Amino acid sequence: MKVIRVQKRKLDEVKGYAPARVDLSGGSLDLWPIGVILDNALTVNCAINLFARVEAKKIREKFIRIISEDYGISYEYRKGQKWGKLSLIERICDHYGVTEGWEITVRSDFPAGSGLGGSSTIAVALSKVLLEIKEQNEDPQKTVSVLRDIEAKNLGIPTGVQDFWPAMVGGILSIHYKLGNDDIESLGNVFPFLSERMVVVYTGKSHFSAEMNYELYKGFLNGDRSIRKAMEGIARSSYELYLALKKGDFESAGEAMLEEWKNRKKLSPKISNKKMENIEKAAIDAGATGVKGCGAAGGGSMVFMVKLGMKRNVELALKDCGATVLNAAPVNSGVKVEVK
Repeated sequence: MKVIRVQKRKLDEVKGYAPARVDLSGGSLDLWPIGVILDNALTVNCAINLFARVEAKKIREKFIRIISEDYGISYEYRKGQKWGKLSLIERICDHYGVTEGWEITVRSDFPAGSGLGGSSTIAVALSKVLLEIKEQNEDPQKTVSVLRDIEAKNLGIPTGVQDFWPAMVGGILSIHYKLGNDDIESLGNVFPFLSERMVVVYTGKSHFSAEMNYELYKGFLNGDRSIRKAMEGIARSSYELYLALKKGDFESAGEAMLEEWKNRKKLSPKISNKKMENIEKAAIDAGATGVKGCGAAGGGSMVFMVKLGMKRNVELALKDCGATVLNAAPVNSGVKVEVK
C-alpha cells in the first residue's frame, strides 16, 4: 500500500475572537438538571460587540507561554506540572493537545468579573484557535459540552452552557433546556431593533458568578422552598419574555425582564446591593421598562430594556449614578479565527 504524506501547513500566528453576552432573562436555569426539572425553562441572551481575544504565536520552546493582559500575568506551562494561575487555559490546551511551541495571549474588551460570560467567551475563542492549530473540526454542540465540563472540572462545581452559545454562534438566542439536549433558537426577527432598546452598564464591582450560582444550585436541589419558588418565577418570566420578543413586543419584554429580576432578587440578599438598587431606580425613572443584573448579579454589569427613543436619556441618568455605560450592541455572528 502506498502512503501519501501530506505536509502540515506552516502556521506562525493564529488569532481568534468571540463576542461576550448579556443574558436578558433566565440565567442560572442552564445549570443541569434545573432546566429540565422546571417547565418551559429557557435562557434568552444576546451576543454583543465586546470581544474576548486570543492570539497564538509560534515559538521554538518545549512549553507554552501563557499571557493574560487583563490580569498582568505571564508564565510558562509544561504538560504535567501543577496547575497555575490560568488553569482554565492550561486545561483547554491540554484537552486539545497543544502543550508546547506556542505563546498564547488572552485579553478582553470588557472588565473581568463583569458578568458578561468572560471566562466562557475566552474558552470558546481559545478552543477554536487550538482546533485550527491541530487542523481539526468539531461540532459546536460537542465543543460547548467539552468546555462546560472543563470549566466544571477547573472550578470543582457545576457550570452551565448559556455563556458559550452566544460566543459560538452570535445573535439573539433562546436556549431551551430539553430532555437529552439543548435546543438553540435564533430570535433573528428582533435583532435589527434590539440595539435601540438595550443599555448595558458596568456597576464598578466585579463578582464571581460560579460561586453565587452554586449556592443557589445547592439550595434548589436540597429542597429550599423559597429558592424553588423564585426559580419557578424566573422560568415563567423568561418564557414570557421569549414569547414577547417572538412577537416583537418590546414593552411586554421589558415588563417580563423586570419581573424576572424581582424573582431573582428573592434568591439571595447578595443578588443586589445598594448601588445596584440606585442604578435600577435611575434607569426606570429615565425610561427603562426592564432591568436585570447580568450573570449571577451581585455586582458586575446590568442590562436594561428601554422605551423607544429613550436610550440616550437612560444612559445619561446611569452615568450620573456612577455606572459605566458600555458600548454594547448586539452582533449577529459568533467566534472568528484568522490565520497567518
